[in-house]
Amino acid sequence: MADEYRFQSDSTRRPRFDPTINLGHILTAIMMGAALVTMWANQKVAQADSDSRIRVLEKSQTRIDDTVSKLADNAAASQRTQDKLSLTLEYLAKQVTKP
Repeated sequence: MADEYRFQSDSTRRPRFDPTINLGHILTAIMMGAALVTMWANQKVAQADSDSRIRVLEKSQTRIDDTVSKLADNAAASQRTQDKLSLTLEYLAKQVTKP
């Protein structure tokens, strides 16, 4: 094949298509197909892993939201108790200072 190109000018030299199919072509096609199947399977596994991680994060977020809500309720109850204690202390202070 190199001899065919040796005597041609640079302007007429072009690669020629060889229509024969050999074992190398077949193995290459099989390996490309196997690579595509492997990539598809790996993508499915990665997607399933991501979905499970998302579910875990959603559950964690729900627990965090519940905890924050409880803390807010506890803070409000603490504030009410503190207000009642302040009023009670003021009342007692007035009672003590009365002649």
